[in-house]
Amino acid sequence: MSSRATLSMCADGAGPSTSSSVPATGSVPSDATSSSSSGSGSDLIHDEKFYMQTVIFLAGRTLFKPPVYALPKEDGIFSSMFALPNSTGEGSADDNPIRLPPDIAAEDFRCFLEACIPKPDWEKPSKMSVEAWMRVLKLATMWNLESLRAKAITSASNELTASGESSIIDKIVLGKQYSVSRWLLEGYEALAKRDARLTPGERDQLGPESASRVWDLREESFAWFRKQVKAWPSRAKDPYDDAWNGIPTWETHAFDFRGAVRRIFEDELGGCPDYDASSAAGDGWEYAAWPGRVGGRKRARVDGDVTGAGWGAPAHGGWATPGQGEHGGW
Repeated sequence: MSSRATLSMCADGAGPSTSSSVPATGSVPSDATSSSSSGSGSDLIHDEKFYMQTVIFLAGRTLFKPPVYALPKEDGIFSSMFALPNSTGEGSADDNPIRLPPDIAAEDFRCFLEACIPKPDWEKPSKMSVEAWMRVLKLATMWNLESLRAKAITSASNELTASGESSIIDKIVLGKQYSVSRWLLEGYEALAKRDARLTPGERDQLGPESASRVWDLREESFAWFRKQVKAWPSRAKDPYDDAWNGIPTWETHAFDFRGAVRRIFEDELGGCPDYDASSAAGDGWEYAAWPGRVGGRKRARVDGDVTGAGWGAPAHGGWATPGQGEHGGW
């Protein structure tokens, strides 16, 4: 292996190219290696904690000089870059920076550093937008920085959730672009559960293949509902018009949406590095003895909108057991 590490990565994150060298810890910029600013220097030492080492990067036409300690060295490309020799001195001066590949814009790297470099306690942390976190996610994926990738996904998820209904399609589109299985699972499940069909604009955003699969997913869930309606003829006259309103909310959500999403969108999810297909067995609902119905008593997951059914408090994501509510303690 060459003594010079590389930072330029293929856009698809497949691995390093052979363009830029990386400075060793002891051979970064001149301000980090000089043993003294005056005098002989033979009796002076660098403080291990507060003599900051920096390294210079060039993104587009913009120079960056972040402290070495702030770069994510636990995994990915930065884990070994500073341990390798740097005979050319790249990253040590403005006229000899580490040149980032052309597809990394200055704003990409600026957001990356914003996410990496901790702020002082007295400084109010800046709020990063979904777009900014996507730039971080782009570089974290490209450079195999798993911890930072997870942070970007979580932070962007919070922002997307705050934006409400409009975030559903965004989650799926971004999930495809950045291979985030969490967003694909949540987005497709939300589309399957909502009352409204896909709009023409949403179909265009998803693409014909994914839009068709969403249709299949919804049809599969409605077919399940129709079977429940037949078992309860007094509950609904028409399965399409009344299935959602005719069956109690806990019953509506008893369909295993997440399991169906995993099956129908298996190829999309399988391309995500963070997707764990083995966890699919834990999705869905648990069934126990429920006399007179689909196999007996049921233990159901409460989705936060259970009312009047005697199924415990409507705590989102929790578990409840049938009580003595409107439906008589099944």
